[in-house]
Amino acid sequence: MDVGNGTIIYFSIFRDKASAEESDSRALKWTKSYPGLFSNAPEVFMGVVFDYFH
Repeated sequence: MDVGNGTIIYFSIFRDKASAEESDSRALKWTKSYPGLFSNAPEVFMGVVFDYFH
């Protein structure tokens, strides 16, 4: 999602923490393979999503 000023965000939902951490690791590796594409280092934030619809 382009939020302006050259900033792009994305978010994903995973079943467990291990899957989220693996995704973060792969994304970081991918961004490092394109050093000229990003002007700043990526920032990763992680949190818990609660399901209130059961």
